[in-house]
Amino acid sequence: MEVTIPANTTATVNVPAKDAAAVTEGGNTLEKVKGVKSLAGPWIKQPDLIPFLTKPETYYKDTASPGHVIKQGDEYLMFLSASMPRSLGIARTNDRNAPRAIDPQPIIPPEEQIENSSLYLEPSNKTWFLFTNHIGLDGGEYTDAVWVYWSKDLNKWDAMNKAVVLDGKYCAWSRKCLGMPSVVRVGKRPATFYDAPVAIVPATWHARSDWRGWSCRCRRPNNDHRRTTR
Repeated sequence: MEVTIPANTTATVNVPAKDAAAVTEGGNTLEKVKGVKSLAGPWIKQPDLIPFLTKPETYYKDTASPGHVIKQGDEYLMFLSASMPRSLGIARTNDRNAPRAIDPQPIIPPEEQIENSSLYLEPSNKTWFLFTNHIGLDGGEYTDAVWVYWSKDLNKWDAMNKAVVLDGKYCAWSRKCLGMPSVVRVGKRPATFYDAPVAIVPATWHARSDWRGWSCRCRRPNNDHRRTTR
């Protein structure tokens, strides 16, 4: 089968075969063809590509860790974690196979002490929600809460627009350490997966009309539920 796809276009081609291993492109199996995508893998490392590095005298001079990627127009925005102190920045690229340029300033002041990112767009009011860890400093550094910031613009964030989604006061089974939020949509509202020392569990939530109050349903590892309100 020969297929010609014009430049700057995409196409879906259905190929009858027993399995993916029986299909080749240019003599290569599909897993070796650049641009073939499957969440099931196989995942291929690109050892010749370093998206970004730490840089002296910047807010990411000590660490620069990958985070959530959002496509905005023709640009890919990665919300990276940086330290020390901890904050989030944006690394940009128009080509996923090329290095990324990190913005010179973090999106949230380092005094907020946050790391890791998971973003969610609420379609009803076109508001972005950025879920992140807060790092506690009481008796050593640890993730002591899940915070959320909101903004209409992915490139502009105000540290005043935030709320506590979950912390040790409102989690029924982990009173001190919890974090690493990851957000997915379940039904008509988002669910936040978070972890703690003993398990990884989901919490579903919704915001009140002013977007500053949160209701959170937290699940214990033994599936016993407790409703909490923030």
